[in-house]
Amino acid sequence: MENRPQENQGESSDSIDDNLDEELTECEDSSITPLERKLERRVVAVVETRLQQQLFFQGPLPPPEMLKAYESIQPGLVSTLVGRAEKQAEHRMALEKKVIFGDQNKSWVGLFMGFFLACGVTYGGFVMIMNGHDIAGSIIDVAGMTSLIGIFVYGTNQRKDERIQKAKLLNDSEPEDDKE
Repeated sequence: MENRPQENQGESSDSIDDNLDEELTECEDSSITPLERKLERRVVAVVETRLQQQLFFQGPLPPPEMLKAYESIQPGLVSTLVGRAEKQAEHRMALEKKVIFGDQNKSWVGLFMGFFLACGVTYGGFVMIMNGHDIAGSIIDVAGMTSLIGIFVYGTNQRKDERIQKAKLLNDSEPEDDKE
């Protein structure tokens, strides 16, 4: 029998069987029994079967089975990986602290700047009223206070919306068992 490699390795077992039948009928050796043909079909089908496995994991460390395999390949590798993960976690927490501290500072600076701006606008309007420009002074006072109140309300609503979105994300990410 002639050995020819399969051209299309993605074929189904039915098309493999058909191709095999054609090859067997073309074969000059007519001494092949039906049992041998069936066996040969199965061998080709087994050879054509492929196994593909993909492993996915999230987080800084692979699953314990994979860690065990790493340790068997190179002793001490797991402790190195765990040490790196710990250092990365410490680094990330230090960055998060800096960000939180910076946000707090920005918040306080913004609060003081807003206070001084409000005082300045109010004083400017008061000075204009005292110098005989009643309508202009009143407009400056009202416009300044209205804009500051608007900014305050807008910021409050933005923070409220952010909290609601974060709560929704947390609720959506909880496993079904925890929601009961």
